[in-house]
Amino acid sequence: MQYQVDYYSVLKSIILPLDIRFLFLFIGLPVGGIAIFLFLGRKKFGRNQYLQVITVFIILLTLLILIPTRQYAGSGWVLKNNYLIIKSPPVLSTIDLATATISLEDSNSSWQPVYRKNGFAVSGLATGWYRLRNGKDAVVFRHIGSLKMVVVTTKDCIYVIQHPGVEDLYNLLIHAKRK
Repeated sequence: MQYQVDYYSVLKSIILPLDIRFLFLFIGLPVGGIAIFLFLGRKKFGRNQYLQVITVFIILLTLLILIPTRQYAGSGWVLKNNYLIIKSPPVLSTIDLATATISLEDSNSSWQPVYRKNGFAVSGLATGWYRLRNGKDAVVFRHIGSLKMVVVTTKDCIYVIQHPGVEDLYNLLIHAKRK
């Protein structure tokens, strides 16, 4: 059993749900810069130069979004035998379920991630190291969100997993732990 996001889901999670910070940083600032550039040079440029500047801008903006997000495709978890493998860049962990504590928590509990320390975060996807509301550090994988989240605790680390249908993962983990 597994839950992994593909590249299309990563791109979709950047745009949806709509994040005003993303729009401002990746669209508003560059468009504003280009508009100012074109306004200041309106007497110096012909129509072809305007089209060239706009084309270069569109290509650079596309590359700025597409290239860095490729590494997050495949993020998620895989359950094999009695091990849970979590890929939450920059972290890749294998957890022995026999030694782990597993719980199902509300998404607004003390296990809620509140501060990203090292990783990736947009409105629809979060991976990496986070500080939790309870002050502890944890590896977090959150895709789109859910009212519940699975918290897996080992002697070395805490893992928080949140995505639609995470209750099924909890049931699978409890069942795998009993074996």
